[in-house]
Amino acid sequence: MRRFDRPPRSHGAVLVLVLVTLLLFSTVILRVVQHAALAEEEHVLLLQTIQAGFQAEAATHKALELVTRSADRLGTEDRPPSPPEWSEDGIRITIMPTNAKLNLNALH
Repeated sequence: MRRFDRPPRSHGAVLVLVLVTLLLFSTVILRVVQHAALAEEEHVLLLQTIQAGFQAEAATHKALELVTRSADRLGTEDRPPSPPEWSEDGIRITIMPTNAKLNLNALH
């Protein structure tokens, strides 16, 4: 076998090049994995936002239905009307007049 004469400082140059290449590849791979994880999390949050919007819209329609039904029953009862309340699937709607939470005695 024939040996090539190399300068004494070039023995580790190949090792340094291999290590730098591995460092670059690992950095690129980690960035790709991080980007994929963040994109997946972003899609989940977007889906939850859309579902929350649909639930809020459905709750608004249900509240308007309760107000309409309460207004229809207003003249038929002798006792004072209680605030309409509806509860289903973890969503609870209670419609109260705005002055029900005011303490009118504190205003004097």
